[in-house]
Amino acid sequence: MADSVCFAPLLVVALVAQFTFSCVKRLPDCEAKKRNSERETCVIVAAKKAKDPQLCQQLLSPKQHDKCLSELAWELAAPTLCAGLFTPMRRDECRRRLVKTADDLAACAAIENSWLRDGCYVSLAQRPDTASSVCDRVTSRKAACYRARAANNEPALCERVGSGPQSFARLFCYREAFKSLRSSDFDPCIGVTDAARNLECLAARARAARSAEQCARVALPEIADACLEAIAFADGDACLRIQDAGRRQLCAWRNWSQAKAPAICELVPEPAAQKSCADHFVVGE
Repeated sequence: MADSVCFAPLLVVALVAQFTFSCVKRLPDCEAKKRNSERETCVIVAAKKAKDPQLCQQLLSPKQHDKCLSELAWELAAPTLCAGLFTPMRRDECRRRLVKTADDLAACAAIENSWLRDGCYVSLAQRPDTASSVCDRVTSRKAACYRARAANNEPALCERVGSGPQSFARLFCYREAFKSLRSSDFDPCIGVTDAARNLECLAARARAARSAEQCARVALPEIADACLEAIAFADGDACLRIQDAGRRQLCAWRNWSQAKAPAICELVPEPAAQKSCADHFVVGE
């Protein structure tokens, strides 16, 4: 009987030891490392391999602990893990890195620093699938947000940038928005109320669509001619629609090989080039 009583505590000790050993096995060889840096690296690798954020708690250094959780949050695409970081700046950077799509507004909202939070929203605004309403969430960087959305086929938002119609900020916004304008089923120029900017927008839309017809419909001849010149590399016949005689000839000389109408050869000013143009259409027949 006495032997059985004595054996019971030994059995309990053995079970505890076995349980403890099974826990330690989750960090193979890490405890054997002599240098702290080696042990910390070992723990981080083990945590990522096991996909277990609890292992990061083994790290005593706040910096390494945060690094461990941050890298794990990235690999698991789990922004909720960022809340476990000790340092506010690292928490915010962790959340910012994990914002991938326009659906990640919650990740931006969780960022504690207002400047970084605004930057997160602005990053989202740069993506084509983001609604312009994201800028309503921005507190101190609204102009940057509107510029980002304007460059995504919403040039009318430039009217919310700068101090007035001729301010550098607004004109710069329009310039960048028109450069990145894409061909689409809707008319992005409808909301652009400034008359001069509206014409520029119509020309940019025509260039994006490579439409000589749309270019020619722009009311201001100078802008219309520039539009037609811009698309002539793909449609040489666009040169025939240019109103300014000098620009029309220069356009024809540069782009006759892209034209379908032999009439363009009559506009080519240089005799040798005019002959080459005529020969081009003869061969084409």
